Formats: sequence, structure tokens, C-alpha cells
Amino acid sequence: MKKIISSLILITLPLFFLKGTRGEVERKPSLTTELRNFSKIISLIQERYFDEKYQADENLAPLLEKSMDYLLHQLDPYSDLMTPEEWEEMNIHSTGRFGGIGIQIGIKDGILTVISPLEGTPASRAGIQAGDQIIEVDGKSTKGWSLQKAVRYLRGEPGTKVKIKIKRPFIEEAFDFELVREIIKINAVPYYSKVDNETGYIKLNEFSNTSREEISRAIDELKKQGAKKLILDLRGNPGGLLDAAVEVADLFLPKGSEIVSTKGRNKSLEQMFKAINEDPFTEEIPLIVFVDRGAASASEIVSGALQDWDRALIIGDTTFGKGSVQRIFPLDEGYRVKLTTSLYYLPSGRSIHRFDIRDTTGEEVREMKKNGGETFYTLKMKRKIFGGYGVIPDIVIKPQKISKEITKLLQKRRFFDYALNLKNKGIREIGKEEVETFLNYVKEKDKDIDFGELEKEKETIYYYLDINLGEVWGGEKGRYERFLRNDEWVNKALNIFKKVNKKEDVFKYVEK
Repeated sequence: MKKIISSLILITLPLFFLKGTRGEVERKPSLTTELRNFSKIISLIQERYFDEKYQADENLAPLLEKSMDYLLHQLDPYSDLMTPEEWEEMNIHSTGRFGGIGIQIGIKDGILTVISPLEGTPASRAGIQAGDQIIEVDGKSTKGWSLQKAVRYLRGEPGTKVKIKIKRPFIEEAFDFELVREIIKINAVPYYSKVDNETGYIKLNEFSNTSREEISRAIDELKKQGAKKLILDLRGNPGGLLDAAVEVADLFLPKGSEIVSTKGRNKSLEQMFKAINEDPFTEEIPLIVFVDRGAASASEIVSGALQDWDRALIIGDTTFGKGSVQRIFPLDEGYRVKLTTSLYYLPSGRSIHRFDIRDTTGEEVREMKKNGGETFYTLKMKRKIFGGYGVIPDIVIKPQKISKEITKLLQKRRFFDYALNLKNKGIREIGKEEVETFLNYVKEKDKDIDFGELEKEKETIYYYLDINLGEVWGGEKGRYERFLRNDEWVNKALNIFKKVNKKEDVFKYVEK
């Protein structure tokens, strides 16, 4: 028989083989062999694959990028390949500064839309409003643009100009704006205020290079206004820089207190961080910290360390449970690899890293504790705490569950649109009776809504109408003001603070 080629030619359906089933000996892949085979596969794709487009580097390289990303994700969920663009975006968030015009944007009904102009930026000074549609940037139609593409066009060097064409709801004519980009600062603390005569509230959105400075400034201002008790809100804060977490915890702990330590395979990289500053006001002020399942990493270091030292009462839902540390190593052409190199440990000695369960409410965690969670004790009051499941709050508040029908309305931004209608009529405040008018508005627009179910959600509908009305009138600040006056968590904290005179008193209300 004529031997034509050395490779097999298959025209069958895919064949599936079970690994290691022949005999009792399991095959052990060799790293050297697999690396060599991988290289051969790339060559074969370029030389022999039927679709010739994969001969070109620019078509094959993205597949290699995905394969490297997949490899890293097989190690753990947090090791990652970072493209040059992702690295740049991370730097922007770490420094909290970039060149731009100062708007938060989203895609609504396929149209690039202003969610909120940031105060004191070129956009807010030019009068750009929430709900404005950006239909052109520098003469190019934005139809079909992704958010990433829009950000790429709108950001730029400070001092450079960008032209945008705006279509405003209820006005036929479009408007042209020419804006000069400035340094835009992303605030780690987007909002702070007093929420009663003696209680200050600070929202911390991320742990960046400016987090400590911004919190310190907020505390100083609240102190001048007479605040004697403090709420630190870490809900939804996904973390950020380890150093920033240490700096924030340092504000509230006595000098010399351990905050966190890291331990990994490489002993030379192990670290311990301690509080180094002294401030009698921030160390003694009664403190309540809000956390939820969206609070992760650096948020868990701060809330966990303050819980371990009996320094703050933790209220909310169990945190995410990311107790690992990633280091970033440079690769060629601006790529970076983010690699998990250690776990961190809180002052009590516990790790809060979840290896098995990702999403668990506080109450479910309490059930798990009964089944034998790893037990630790706080360092002063010797209260029982647990490792391995995130930071479990001292007082659990169940998160609000958003129904299917409300979710549909949020996806369609019906509350935001209706709030714009109210603003167009000059209405700044609404009563509960506005809910009925809103339901009629929705009935005209949406046939896929179960109004029988929606009738049961009138309190929730009022809540979303109110905070969206605050946002369209007052931007981010307006939204926070309305949010806080409706917030169950803040009301819970204020009820506790009414009975508290010194920092230790808050622990009288810890749930057993």
C-alpha cells in the first residue's frame, strides 16, 4: 500500500477517549513535552488549518491570549493575564486620576447616554445633564459604540479638545459642545455627610492611593460639624491596594496594633503591617462599619481587623471571602501577569478566604458555623469569630432581594426616565401617590411586566423613584442623599448609636 502521509486523516464525528483507563497506569504529562507540543500546534494551525486567515499573526494571537488567560484561571479565580489596556485602566483606578471631561456614561437602548456629570468638571460646567444622549464624538456617530470605545474617544491628554453632539430628552434640536479635557479625579470617597446631629457617614468606594487622605479629610470636616460617632460604609467595595487598606485601618487602631500579615510559599515575601499613627479622635470615636457580599479583599482586611480588635461593630451581610494577595509581574509589549502569591491573615490569626463557597448570606454562614467552622477569638473582648467564610457581621441584615419585575424596570431604566419626566415638569419631591402614576406610565410602555406582581412592590417602586429623582436633580450627591434617608442599615446604626456614649458600648448590641 502506498504510504501517502504520516498523519491520520479523520472524517468521523469527534471521538472521545477516557484518560488513564487502559491498565492501571495513569499517564503523567511532561511540562517540557507539553510546551513543545503547544508550539507545534501553533505552527500546524498556521501551516495546515483549512481557514487561511489563521496564517496571520493578528488573527491567531488573540487565541493565544485567551489560552494564557484560561491557564491562569485554572490556578485560581484571581490569577489573570492583563492586556496593556487593562493594565492602564488599573493604574487609573489606583491613582484616581485621568484626562477626560467628567461624565459617567452607559448604553441605554443602544445609545451612549450620560448617567451623571461629575461636579466641578468640564461636563458639569458646560451644563451637560443626566439623561443626555451623546450622538457624536468629534464628528463620528456613536451608533453601535461599546462603552470601551466611547471611553477611549472621550478620554485624552489634559488640555486637548473634544467635540460632542448631545440630544436631550424632550427637545428636538441637538446641541454641540466643545470641551477641554482636564485631570479628572475619581473619588475613593464619593460622599460623606452627617446623618443626624452627632453621627457622620462616609462612603468608601475603593482602596486607592488617595483613600486615606480622602477619609481623613471627610473625618476632619465631619468633626468640625460636630460628629461624635461614625458610620464607614464599605458595601460593594471590591477592594484595591493592600497598602491603602492598611492606611485606612491605621486611622482607627492604636499605634502598634497588627492590621494584617501575608504568608506564601516564598518566606522572603511574607509581611506584617501594623498601625503607626496616633489620633485620639479617630481611635476613640464609636464606629460602625457596613459590609455586604460585594465587600471584598481590602474591605475585608479593614472590617476584619477592626472586628478582631473589637474596634468597630460590623453590620450587614457576610463579605465575599477573598483572602488572597496578587502580585503583578511585567511581560513583553505591556502585558502583565497577576499571580496569587500569598494569603493574608487578620490579627486574630484567621484567614477569611473561601476555598469552596463563593456566595453565602450571613444566615447561611451561621448554619455552617454550627457544623464546625474554624473558631477564633477577638483580641480584647474574646468574642467568638470564624475563619474561612469571609467576615461574618456582628449584626446580620438580610440584603434586599430585587424581584424579577423590578429588575426588568431597572434594566430598562424606567425609574430614571420617569424621574427625568418629573424634572422636566420642575418636580423635586414626590409622595407615595406618585407610584400609581408611574404604574400607568409603565403600562403604556411595557407589555411584558406582570402588574399583579408589581402591585405588591409599591414601597420598592417609591424607593427607586425617589433616589432617581435625587440623581437627576443633584447628580451623585443627590442620589446619596435620597438613598440614605431610605436606608434600613443607616436607621439600624442610628438606633444603636442613640444608646452609645463610648466606643465599647456598641458591642452591647452584638447578636448572640
